[in-house]
Amino acid sequence: MSFHSLLAAAILWFAVPAFATPQPIDATDLWYNPAESGWGVSVFHQGDTLFASLFVYGPDAQPKWYTASGLTPGPFTFSGPLVESHGPWFGERFDSDDVQRRVVGSMTFTLSGNTANVSYDIDGIRVSKPVVRASLRTINVAGPYYGVLLQPASVSGAEVAILDRHILLSDDGSTLSMDMASNRFPSGCFFRGEARSQNGEIVNASGATGAACTSSSGPWRMSVDPTPHGFVGNFSGGGINDGRIAAASRDAPRLQGSGWANDLWFRGDSPGWGLNFIEQGDSAFATLFVYDAQRRPHWYSASQLRAMGIVDGWPTWSGTLEESTGPYFGGPFDPSQVKRRAVGTMTFSVDPFGPSNSGRIAYTIDGVSVSSNVDRFGFRKNDMTGSYQGHVVMRSDDPRGLSYDDATFTIDDRQGLATTTINIDTGPTCTFTSSVKQYGSQLAMAGTCAGGTQVIITDLVVTANGFTGTYSGPAGHIGGLITKGHISGARR
Repeated sequence: MSFHSLLAAAILWFAVPAFATPQPIDATDLWYNPAESGWGVSVFHQGDTLFASLFVYGPDAQPKWYTASGLTPGPFTFSGPLVESHGPWFGERFDSDDVQRRVVGSMTFTLSGNTANVSYDIDGIRVSKPVVRASLRTINVAGPYYGVLLQPASVSGAEVAILDRHILLSDDGSTLSMDMASNRFPSGCFFRGEARSQNGEIVNASGATGAACTSSSGPWRMSVDPTPHGFVGNFSGGGINDGRIAAASRDAPRLQGSGWANDLWFRGDSPGWGLNFIEQGDSAFATLFVYDAQRRPHWYSASQLRAMGIVDGWPTWSGTLEESTGPYFGGPFDPSQVKRRAVGTMTFSVDPFGPSNSGRIAYTIDGVSVSSNVDRFGFRKNDMTGSYQGHVVMRSDDPRGLSYDDATFTIDDRQGLATTTINIDTGPTCTFTSSVKQYGSQLAMAGTCAGGTQVIITDLVVTANGFTGTYSGPAGHIGGLITKGHISGARR
């Protein structure tokens, strides 16, 4: 991504409501009940708010969708109104003024680790079901990183930070091991993986023993959320108890298979219909919520969109689009009664260089073809405020060669304009003030250091554990300026 492309991405945004701190558990995922395959709920989580789309069947067995666009306040139980919408047929010109909405009841979504319970009522019909994250495909996190292990002072005693981590993850889909070395611990640490699992977007690994990074060894465990630029998550072992891990990739961004395109997509100038998109590994699950010829809410799904690589410069997914019919949501659910029919195809692409990573969708349903530009939907701002320990990394595809620096980041994002201080271990300290732009769940900022050096940070994914993103700005022994870089930080 070029410097000018990064800047373009940083200066265009969708206005979203006031900030909210990221919650302890990120609920973004496709949720379903394994015993009742055929219905589900797509959840997107920003700040302290969930946007949930419920995909079920009406009394006539036809697919029907409802939305809860403002489930709050968290951090574990979110509640709000549930709405039914009617609007123009997907095959005709879409006029948002023609969309009619009706509150039919309420929804409550309760998180408990990687499981949840969804309860809702629709016109007096009450339903409550346990759900889990849908694990569609293995997300492979193998690769080289620079990262940090951090035990915050709030956990137990003083802060413990193991810096300067050269991390190499080995991931064969069934076991995940981590090899680490650093200037501080040249003999390295090796955490042998004996168990690997995946809960939606979250990758888990654990083992009985690990070589000591400090004075202790023994069992270890890790749960990480992969991103295009690294990963963040929880870690225990090697002298870290209930700590955090954040790492920046040394390779080029992974724009497919990392969750980079996960978002609620809509057309900004014609709200009222949209696309839920969840990608894992080489596949994606997309749910299209539109209206049929009778103006009724009607959904279609593409459960096996395959990653096609970069097509005309854009990461692209393509596959079969299906219509499902099934048991009425208000009665017993028999998954054998779910019938699926291929109605056409869907192709979805994202512009990695354009402002806000805009997208393009094209689909065909029973011979009717539709194409449209779409954008990520930002409905609640993720607050970056905090102190972080992490790295700035020059990617391996920079012609000057791979390098990195330890860095600390302090961000105050509470007053509309964010004040950010980046203190690079072997280099300068840069403080700048800028707006923080949000596109979907991702953030961007750009500013100028006191010495005149420009800083551009985009594709920021922030969680309760930390952040990752792209970076262009000052560095230390790297050579003065990173133009192809990643950053990561573990939250203190």
